[in-house]
Amino acid sequence: MATYTNPWHKPHSPACGPANFETDVKPIEYRGHLIYQRLPQCFDIVVDGVCVHQRAGINGAKAAIDARVA
Repeated sequence: MATYTNPWHKPHSPACGPANFETDVKPIEYRGHLIYQRLPQCFDIVVDGVCVHQRAGINGAKAAIDARVA
């Protein structure tokens, strides 16, 4: 199981999600980042145990990483 920090978490705002995300899926490694498909349409981009972006598709996740690396 993978656990990583949700930097958008706010203790009194459930809409911002839990303090940590957990998933059993195997990540995709791309340009030094890990991509987890935690939900059917939610791809989390993780660096050093922290979610840095969330995108709706794998291509969007890879594009966000490309922009981050550039």
